[in-house]
Amino acid sequence: MGRRALKRRPNLTKTHDNHSRAVQGNDLLQPIRQQYGGNMRRFDGLYERGGKKVYIIDWVTGRGELVTFTIDARSGRVISKS
Repeated sequence: MGRRALKRRPNLTKTHDNHSRAVQGNDLLQPIRQQYGGNMRRFDGLYERGGKKVYIIDWVTGRGELVTFTIDARSGRVISKS
């Protein structure tokens, strides 16, 4: 299977900033896992959007649907899903 082309991320800037204040690991994934089931497919990285740090995560739900979540890196709150 070939590599999947990266989706363009409008209004996002990839960041390599020290994100020690950011929510990490299980604290970030647990609420998504509880609500949607399934597992993370790909962690796309930490970005900046409108002055906020956000994570982009591709997730396969318990029903097999691929969902992309944008998550506030500081609070862990889901900002959007598509």
